Formats: sequence, C-alpha cells, structure tokens
Amino acid sequence: MAAAGSGSLPIITLQQDRRETRFSRSTGAIGWHKGSLCRRDISAEPCSSSNASSACSSIRAFFALLLFPAARTLHWRRAWIFLGVNLTAASISVFSAPESLLNERYKPAVQKGQPVVDRILLLTFILSFCADVVFIPEDVFRLHLFPRPGPGVCALGLALFVASWWLLTSAMLNNPFAAVVVRLQAERGQHVVDAGPYHLIRHPMYAGFAPLAIGLALWLESSAAAIAAIVPLALLVVRAHFEEKFLLRSLPGYAAYMQRVRYRFIPFVW
Repeated sequence: MAAAGSGSLPIITLQQDRRETRFSRSTGAIGWHKGSLCRRDISAEPCSSSNASSACSSIRAFFALLLFPAARTLHWRRAWIFLGVNLTAASISVFSAPESLLNERYKPAVQKGQPVVDRILLLTFILSFCADVVFIPEDVFRLHLFPRPGPGVCALGLALFVASWWLLTSAMLNNPFAAVVVRLQAERGQHVVDAGPYHLIRHPMYAGFAPLAIGLALWLESSAAAIAAIVPLALLVVRAHFEEKFLLRSLPGYAAYMQRVRYRFIPFVW
C-alpha cells in the first residue's frame, strides 16, 4: 500500500463466480492496496447498489465461514455483534468507493505481471490471516490458552476494528490504484500521489490491518489470537519492503515520494 498504488491489503479476497465479482465498467479487485497512493479519479462514480451489496455479502461470508464452523455453534453473541459491525463498516466503505476501484480489487490474488515473490507473500499472508481467524474460536471454546480479556479490553478491541475500517476506507478513497497485487498498472496510468493518509505514511492499508486483526481477536475474547496476529503482520512488513523496491525500479517519482514521506506505518515513529 505504498503511495503509488501497485498493491494493497488483501484481507478479503473471497472469490466468487467471475460474473459476480467482476463489475461492469472496469477491471479490478476488492483487496487492500499495498502499492502507493495516487490521485483519485474524480470522474469515477460510486459503485452500483447491486455490486456493492455483492461485495458486502462476500465480506460478511468470509468471516462467518471462518468463525462459526470452527466454533461448532451458532450461539456466539459476540461473533454476531462483530458480523453486524463489520457489515456496517464494510457497507460504508464499499458504497463510497468508485466502481472501477472495486473491480480492480476483485481480481484474483495471482495476476499477470505480478512478481513471483509477491505471489508467495500474498498467498502466505491470506492463509496466515485465515488461520488466525479460525484460531479465535478454537481458543475461545476449547484451548483457553490465556485468560480472557476483560470487558474494557474487549470494547477497545471493537473500537480498534472500527478504526481500522476508517483508515482502510480513507486509503481506498484516495488511491484509485489500490489493487490487491504488486504490479505496475501502466494501462490505468498509474502514478505517485501523496494525498490523504499517504501524506503521512507510505502504507496506510497495511497500517490499518494491525488494529483490524488485533481488535477482532480482543473483541471475541482471545488474547492468544491477538498475539498470533503478529504472523500476518510480519508478512505485511516483509511485503512492504518488497513493494517499495519494486516501485523504486518501476514507478517514476517514487524515490522522491519516499524522501518526502519518511514513515511506513506509524507517523513520526516508523
């Protein structure tokens, strides 16, 4: 999710039938951009209600299919509350995004022009995050590796999850090149832009994943899963380094952008 827009955070890349996932006006994928931020295409219209509804349903199904089968029960109040909050946040995000960007983000996780290293990193990240989500009900209902967090910590976790959607949405709305994979989008006129959160950090979508993964685990009362989120987070750090090297070689102006915006994930810290 650098400032050029060649790749993004693919937390939710639940594939549907090609006719359902590919939106009408342009090509794309619903993932989280890891490349860099570019100027928003103000001519792009928000996506149609049917396409946005399909995207929101995919996001909700992604978490439901990972949580409830592993829990082996539907009687899990916190999980249902989480799905409601997630659906609301995802709906706001998706309905406000241009249709062309949603199309780009719904492309598969392996694409033409994508370096082999990124294919490995992206697929490994997706698997590790899915494993962390499945681990939550395993820990809550059976393993009990650590004491459950208190009500205040759980509430903080839900707040972190909501905040993560705000940051991810802000990054998407400011970056029309927020594709799922790392590749040069020459056919879309990709260029460097330092707007929105990209004015402060180079990878706001990666930064947004940390409160999402940790907040989800804390709200669902699994301290162990919150700690285990370190694995997909570490993979994103590695991917961010690879992405920046790729953009330095491929995207004019990215070196100057790195000089202007010094921090990758946390403003004034790192």
